[in-house]
Amino acid sequence: MKSTMIKKLALLLLTLVSQDGSSIVVSASAPGAATIRFETDDALQSSADCTIIIHAQEPMILPAALTTVDEESFANLMAEEIILGSNVEAIGARAFADCKNLVLITLPDDVQIADDAFSGCDLLTILCIEGSTGHTYAAEHGIPHVLH
Repeated sequence: MKSTMIKKLALLLLTLVSQDGSSIVVSASAPGAATIRFETDDALQSSADCTIIIHAQEPMILPAALTTVDEESFANLMAEEIILGSNVEAIGARAFADCKNLVLITLPDDVQIADDAFSGCDLLTILCIEGSTGHTYAAEHGIPHVLH
């Protein structure tokens, strides 16, 4: 079986550590997400994709009581990963603008998101539920996303 990276979702360097007939071990240099495609070398040419998420060593977990992320409240933050609680209902304008190190954010199911909430977050991958408002937002704004 051979493997090739097919889609880089964030700035994430995966290094092949070892490989044998049934397993592949990789290491990562930083938090982020990447999708790897595995393909067989036989006549069937079967394939499968695997998304790998490397979480930050110290993610910023916002308080469970938080219901609104006000505009520009986390602009220019240096965090690599942010986890929003399930009670967050709205993310304001430029709330996370220009967070140059932000590579992962976990969104609750039905959060309303201002169009420019993540402007300048060029490395961002959104972790969200399929069919959620976060999923729709990511797709509409061309932001890489991983469904969980």
